[in-house]
Amino acid sequence: MLLSQKILASLRQSKSITKGSTVLLGVSGGVDSLVLLHIMHGIRDALGIRIYVAHFNHRLRKTSTRDEALVVKYAKQLNVPIIVEKRQ
Repeated sequence: MLLSQKILASLRQSKSITKGSTVLLGVSGGVDSLVLLHIMHGIRDALGIRIYVAHFNHRLRKTSTRDEALVVKYAKQLNVPIIVEKRQ
């Protein structure tokens, strides 16, 4: 069974996300959160949900700007609305 199928089955069984919900995904730019976005995008229709992405650039690492750009680019490729904030 594919990971996306396992996640879909788990979410359906737990009933933690209901049809018609809007789900905000915090995406950092790391592999794990990008995979989460990819999977949730792939199963959103099966769950009957809308997804949005939130990214907060803490500006703590040298790669922070690159991470932000990667998340923005991928969200736009998937046509998922994104909210980006930065530490001042």
